[in-house]
Amino acid sequence: IRRVQQEGSLKVSYKDDSDSRSAVTRADVEAQSFIIDSITNYWQTRKGEIPNIIGEEDQGMTKNNNACSSLVVRLRGNLVQPNSFFSPMETAQPLLPSIQSLSQVTLYVDPLDGTREFVEGRYENVSCLIGISIHGRPVAGVIGLPFATTETEKEDDVHVVYGLVGRGIGYCTANYNCLEKTITEMTCGQPGIPTSYINEQRTRNNNASLMTGDSFDRSPLLSNMLTVARVALEKDDVTVQHDIVGGAGKKMLLCAYASCCTSSTNNQRVQFSFKKQSTYLWDTCAPEAILHAVGGKVTDAFGSPLVYNTNKLFTKNSLGVIASCSHGRNYHDAICRTLVFMKETSSTSLL
Repeated sequence: IRRVQQEGSLKVSYKDDSDSRSAVTRADVEAQSFIIDSITNYWQTRKGEIPNIIGEEDQGMTKNNNACSSLVVRLRGNLVQPNSFFSPMETAQPLLPSIQSLSQVTLYVDPLDGTREFVEGRYENVSCLIGISIHGRPVAGVIGLPFATTETEKEDDVHVVYGLVGRGIGYCTANYNCLEKTITEMTCGQPGIPTSYINEQRTRNNNASLMTGDSFDRSPLLSNMLTVARVALEKDDVTVQHDIVGGAGKKMLLCAYASCCTSSTNNQRVQFSFKKQSTYLWDTCAPEAILHAVGGKVTDAFGSPLVYNTNKLFTKNSLGVIASCSHGRNYHDAICRTLVFMKETSSTSLL
């Protein structure tokens, strides 16, 4: 992603010519090829089998796609250590489900989440998402931030946030030179929350952030989510702010950051992400696992869990998505209950 941005040859096309959010670039296709080829080679060599892999740009790739073959690397298994996880929760979460073979594991890959933002130069909202699900539930996720700060010319601008349900989350920063194809430095920390976010957190206690994309007013369901959330929060004298944030992964990552932040006054900032019916499972698998790892919650608009199946024909989150930080779970449940009541009693469709 950084290499394509540095070279300046994006080769933008659109899945829907009338929708700028449907943009696809050379970086999307090449990043997916790089990710899937590297994972496939790793597991095929070690186990003689590979997990199910569903990527956003599957239709844009061919079996003979060698556009990124020169960048495929041997994956390293020593970058994440057992002591590199952070969890704000006192009680342990359930253990991961056991598996008999990799056929029970599905990886969801969004090689470039926030493609529109990438094209428009809003790089802080760009991410790379790899989520791992077992038996339909997300258990681990990785969010790569190719431009973690605004200094896009610096190679150490690359950050990776990872999470494992039952363990917590962590992060690493890398001085990764795309042209030399080597990682020259890797450091780990807990949990990698940007200083700018922590500073903002301190000034916005007892405040709720309702995050959506900029097309929130075009979706009846999303508009109802916002209205119901605002009423529920303001009833408890919580100040509500509506924030426009690009990228599905970025919004849910901010909910995870909020889950990790604590306040001596216990007036923690409540963070929600609302998404309409245009997102897919590859948008949510990785950040959902990370959010679960720190006690957050993710459901559809009516409170049901998202199911990560292996059928590529059923990957759309057709009932919307609500994500909340750990200390917003009660509000999350109340919002969903109200939306269910509205759906059952309204004469017009909420969708």
